[in-house]
Amino acid sequence: MERILVIASSSLLANKVIADISERKNVALTVIVPTEAMKTRLHLKDTNNVMCVPGGKGFRFRAMIPYWSMINRERFNTVICLYNNKKGYGYLNVDLFALATKAKRRVAYNYDHNEIPLTMPYLFGKTIQYMSGWFWLVMNSLFIAILFIFIFFAMLFVECGMILCSIIPVKKKLL
Repeated sequence: MERILVIASSSLLANKVIADISERKNVALTVIVPTEAMKTRLHLKDTNNVMCVPGGKGFRFRAMIPYWSMINRERFNTVICLYNNKKGYGYLNVDLFALATKAKRRVAYNYDHNEIPLTMPYLFGKTIQYMSGWFWLVMNSLFIAILFIFIFFAMLFVECGMILCSIIPVKKKLL
């Protein structure tokens, strides 16, 4: 029996994928959904197990940690992540969770039904892409500029202190 875990971050795509998987024979299907996805029209009739992850909008890695040990005990053969966009931008935390499940096969699907293998080199490249994005580039540049300004004023303060100490003679007390 093949054990499949679907991380349903996209409820519209989840309905299609769950329907396709449930048509197969000898499949035990488990679905992880955020609590706000339960309010949508998500059809979960054909699933064996449904796990609701509490939290705000979408999946937060901290909210998924309690499920990690339970998922590793299940020993899933396949983990499927669902994306709302073509490249899965914004789903790095879900991808890293899928990688941590130690499943034999980890894939992601987008709306074009393209299969994206979630391998370690792919996720490493995706992580580098996130960290070299405009937001991080601007934040790092501001941090470095503030650090240089702080160092400049610290050096200026020390230099001025040394100059003042050499100009003002120190009066010696006479006994």
